[in-house]
Amino acid sequence: MKNTTQLSYLHSNSKTFKETIHALLVKMTDKQRIVSLSFFGASTEADYEEQFTVLKTEVLHAFDGKMPLVTYIIQPLGSPEEMAVEVFRLSSGTAYKSVEYKTKGDVRYVVFEWMEHKALMIEGVRAKSTLDSVAEQSDEIFQKIDAILYDEQIGIHEIVRQWNYIGKITDYKNGIQNYQAFNNARARFYSKADWGNCGYPAATGIGMAVDGILVSLIAVSSKADIQITPIDNPLQIAAHHYSQSMLLGPKRNETPKFERAKWVRDGFGGVCFISGTAAIRGEQSMHDLDVVLQTRQTIENIQYLVSSENLKRHGVINVVDLNLIALRVYIKNLDFLNTVKAEVEKVWPSIPVLYIQADICRTELLVEIEGLATQD
Repeated sequence: MKNTTQLSYLHSNSKTFKETIHALLVKMTDKQRIVSLSFFGASTEADYEEQFTVLKTEVLHAFDGKMPLVTYIIQPLGSPEEMAVEVFRLSSGTAYKSVEYKTKGDVRYVVFEWMEHKALMIEGVRAKSTLDSVAEQSDEIFQKIDAILYDEQIGIHEIVRQWNYIGKITDYKNGIQNYQAFNNARARFYSKADWGNCGYPAATGIGMAVDGILVSLIAVSSKADIQITPIDNPLQIAAHHYSQSMLLGPKRNETPKFERAKWVRDGFGGVCFISGTAAIRGEQSMHDLDVVLQTRQTIENIQYLVSSENLKRHGVINVVDLNLIALRVYIKNLDFLNTVKAEVEKVWPSIPVLYIQADICRTELLVEIEGLATQD
């Protein structure tokens, strides 16, 4: 699967929103292979819809009417005017049977097939109104996703990577934390599937600076031999096994349903989706650590997670080293940007990294890191 996946990051900082988007699009090469664009920047609830319309119009024009998937995530960068885009490309080294963009309702997605494999990517799915409760928005979003998966004959249990952006993630409404309300809705959706031994998806649950929920994902289905393996981390209790003391709500609540990582390997190679990872050991936050030590411990968690020793524990053999090809680093307070960046670059000096501001799912956590690793 390695050869199907390429990620890169572009940055721009211009006077107006439209000029910034244009500057990002001009930098893109090999547009015919780009299937998904995830934009990051600062905005407000009042400006979001207008900006998103401008964004899609500019992308459509730049791609000569053949628009890739577009997601707009409100997570600021170093300055209010700065924006970045994560560019997801399909490699020219894989012979695809087909790459088809589709729309269902107000949601766009792409289906691509190679060998006997089928993959689906869905751009950021939103609810109709951010005034609805987190539970109502989440249920609506998962209903939309469910309908797409049904149409494409892909099971819920075949989701391998999911991104969950939750507005004001640690705030409370009606006595329940927004993140917990989302987790309860996700568990309702997942309960429709038989997960068996395949494990939940790799996932990130992270904050946004505005209200609303946004969910995007990748699913993989195959009629041939393909290895899809959930990867746990002995340094951390699996999130879906957290005790009730870690869940914030007025009554019994659902655990976060995700794996620490997900390994997918086909005849071309392997890819490891690394979930959002923070300074948690066991199930406890290392809240007494400062931002430097939290960053170091987060890096240690990821290093062991993708180590050949840990992969072998999960039946992933003949893997000596994985190549990290991209990282997203979420920082609670951008005053710590240079400090966190210095720690990351000590360990991964040449890997493309996107640094963005976002609240983490626990108020005491200051940094979260996710990534993508591959092997030939």
